[in-house]
Amino acid sequence: MQTAHSIEKRPISDAIIYLAIACFVIGLGGYAYMGSFIRLIGDDYCYGGVLQTKGFFGGQWASYLEKVPYHGDRYTLTLVSFVISLLPPAVNGWIPLVTIVLYCLALYLFFQNLLRRTDVDMPVAVRILIAVATAYFTLLLAPTVRQSLYFRSAMLPSFAPVIATLFLVSQLLKISKPKEHHIVLTGLFAFINGGLAETGAAFQGMALGVLLLAALWSVRKSRWQQWHPVVLPLVGIAGTLLSATMMALSPSISAALEADKVSLGAALRLSLGHTLDAYSGFFKTQYLVVVVLLVVGFLAAVVAWRILTDQTEKPRFDLKSLVIPLALAQLASLLLIFAIMLPSAYSRGVYPDPRHLIAVSVVMVINLMVVGCVLGKQSLAVIVKLPKWMETVGLIGAAVLLLGIGLLYPVRYLPYAIQDRLLYQYWSGKWTQRDATIRTAAAQGEMEVHVMLLDHLIEDVGELGSEPDKNWYNQCAADYYGIKIYADQPGWDEGFAEFLSNYP
Repeated sequence: MQTAHSIEKRPISDAIIYLAIACFVIGLGGYAYMGSFIRLIGDDYCYGGVLQTKGFFGGQWASYLEKVPYHGDRYTLTLVSFVISLLPPAVNGWIPLVTIVLYCLALYLFFQNLLRRTDVDMPVAVRILIAVATAYFTLLLAPTVRQSLYFRSAMLPSFAPVIATLFLVSQLLKISKPKEHHIVLTGLFAFINGGLAETGAAFQGMALGVLLLAALWSVRKSRWQQWHPVVLPLVGIAGTLLSATMMALSPSISAALEADKVSLGAALRLSLGHTLDAYSGFFKTQYLVVVVLLVVGFLAAVVAWRILTDQTEKPRFDLKSLVIPLALAQLASLLLIFAIMLPSAYSRGVYPDPRHLIAVSVVMVINLMVVGCVLGKQSLAVIVKLPKWMETVGLIGAAVLLLGIGLLYPVRYLPYAIQDRLLYQYWSGKWTQRDATIRTAAAQGEMEVHVMLLDHLIEDVGELGSEPDKNWYNQCAADYYGIKIYADQPGWDEGFAEFLSNYP
């Protein structure tokens, strides 16, 4: 229940909160802006090439059964990549923006349903702030945002399944008593999302496993009488296991799996070591951001719950309500990171590729945001003992500090996020010209075409080269365009220098 005193505070604090939201949206907009210049790169040509040579349905069948220049076992990844390949290349420039929007929405729903499940309320504006702040810091801390966000063929198996898992978990948190269509949709969604990548399937399976443990606790509280909370997590886990089994049985990767696979025991030990390294390393290398995330969660909770708390109510400090959520958050984080590490350890005996480590950033940012919120909520027991004027000043001060963090991070670091914008813009223009040249030559029935050699934008992802018989990206592009391509013409460096001269 809100009193007149609390309502009077809201216009000032709400206005500041919305300004803070705008700051984080600006920061996210910088990443979306950079991604808008992306076209086809690397493996993108290979999906398009198989689509052109094998057809839409035949290409998916061939990808699963035959050797292809990408992970053909990932049936959902093949399907989605084929659909995108049917669209104009410029669509790839919109994918980072769509990904960011979906991630923010998934985070908002996750926090909203998690709060509802724990009987905690929070104003919409604060929930939005937490969602966009979490999204921004995830991208800021990602080891390679170029691969995990900009490069479509890396984003889909690394970032997309994590986003989809957040959607799935948020919906399962929302559903109290599942109906038949909930069961069917949960199993189907888990099976489809699991087919994006092995790491994504492991992450989803572990997330559902954590949810299953929470559901079993609810069953225990009902004296083992009400078992419906465990139904959907179990169905989701079954769908995930089915997806992992289907990928493992794919003939397209069976030889590679047998060549590099290590024993299960060794993989578990390796994954455990990698988990502890990633967890402790996050605190050691990102200690400043760790503090900032805790402060954001803390201040958001103070602003949210003090506004919604009746002034006649006196919140009390509860050690149990502090320690248990903090411990559970760390346990869940360690389990999820372990799941991220396991597929690479089992299939190749290595640490995951940097593109997949964005999932670790997601886990740790959410973890610290939750920890900050719990600490903030418990601090109300001290705040309500302050004089009313100090409480009001503190509330507005908390909102101002949130705005300050928004100015110091997403707004201040915006130039850093877009520092390569001229390179991306130049590359995009030259790519479009090259694409037009290749399509014109192919339409005229020519057997080969010579085009400019472009610099590559994404680390560890090559470009079309001058030796098509040795460069497999050239071979994929030849299938995609229907013509042999020699990217051997000069002009990149000179053109880029001239391009930069127009921007003093």
